[in-house]
Amino acid sequence: MGKKDNNDRIHSLILAYLANTCTPEEKKELSGFIAVMEDEELFLSIEKVWQDYKPKTAMPKEKALTMLSNILSNNTQPIKHKSGNKRLLLRSLSIAASIAALVVFSFLIRPKANHQETQSVWVEAVEVGTDIPTDYIRNITLPDGSSIILQAKSTIRYMSDFSGNTREISLEGQAFFDITPDPEKPFIIHTGLIKTTVLGTAFNIKALPSEKEVTVSVTKGKVRVENDNKVLAALTMNQELHYKQEDREIKHTPVLIEKVVTDWTKQDMEFDHVPLKDVAGILSKRYGVSIEIVGLELADSEIVSSFDGTESLEDILKVLCAINSRTRFVTENKNIIISNK
Repeated sequence: MGKKDNNDRIHSLILAYLANTCTPEEKKELSGFIAVMEDEELFLSIEKVWQDYKPKTAMPKEKALTMLSNILSNNTQPIKHKSGNKRLLLRSLSIAASIAALVVFSFLIRPKANHQETQSVWVEAVEVGTDIPTDYIRNITLPDGSSIILQAKSTIRYMSDFSGNTREISLEGQAFFDITPDPEKPFIIHTGLIKTTVLGTAFNIKALPSEKEVTVSVTKGKVRVENDNKVLAALTMNQELHYKQEDREIKHTPVLIEKVVTDWTKQDMEFDHVPLKDVAGILSKRYGVSIEIVGLELADSEIVSSFDGTESLEDILKVLCAINSRTRFVTENKNIIISNK
């Protein structure tokens, strides 16, 4: 097959991928092309496809980035590359990020038949595993109903159903926890050499690899902090522990609840005359839900409100709808629909 034929085939495969009609075999074939192409050649090829691409609906930037960066992730078999799969994946993500910058639509706008062809703004959720860092804060509900606010660039790992005798997770980065009590199943957080056992409910843990220090701050309830099965402290409300993992130095300090909660959890949650569609975009990423706003006028309506970021999505939506008494929200198939009454 000649170079022109290869380019035509790549063009066809990427178009099929964007249209979500790519078979597993075609995805593997596309990844094979990417594995052997030079970076500049690959970028130009994808850029040309993107310029020619005419989707049936406008595509949000986040969805475009995810679709393009996942070209390699759906293979049934890993592709070998002379520099290794890790480099290949990073290369793919870098190219996908560049291509995503070409996207001019921030929201997916489409007519919805079940709303009498009224135009809607649709913000589609992008699913990202909790073990994959993102550049935004996420509110996560665990299998036991506990909630975690996960700082940007941070990750957590845990068993999917908490089926054992304990509820254990590993944290790298920073997170605020509000834990559902269960005396029969202790909740334990592992951060490097430190193990934090929940004896109460709400607390903040900061364990950034670059700082080589673990900080545990309790806003309510009680937690026990251990190292090598040795109890370092039992912290109660408004207490904070700093533990340097290299020299095992321990320091206790008082802390205000407001400082722990609002210094980072409320990031991006203060809205000063922000269009509702932009608010929906932030909430969609943060809570991992798709949101539809029925009516372009409603989508463009401005919101003036602020939140701590620790609230449930339902509580936030209640406030947003209370701002305009004619507005309501419903949940359909785990998607949120905001409309006028």
